[in-house]
Amino acid sequence: MVYSAMREDGMNIDEVSVIAATLNPGGLDVEQILRLSPDPQLKGMLLKDTRSAQSRGAFGSPNFRVGDQFWFGKGRLRDVGEAILRVASA
Repeated sequence: MVYSAMREDGMNIDEVSVIAATLNPGGLDVEQILRLSPDPQLKGMLLKDTRSAQSRGAFGSPNFRVGDQFWFGKGRLRDVGEAILRVASA
């Protein structure tokens, strides 16, 4: 939701009001998300996960990995879906 607001609608996701307006229609608990987002432990987990993804070859966003293959960009979702089906049927 937030990614689409930024990439497709050109909204400034640095603004709390934009994040709230983007998350509300999805039924997410915006107050809890905003309250927890500055938590140092959560930020540390995100940094660790980001570094792990980078070490395995991920770059940019969105980036998808199925097995040893990576795809970058929303336009590659069809390829990702096909790869998931191949792995699932193997």
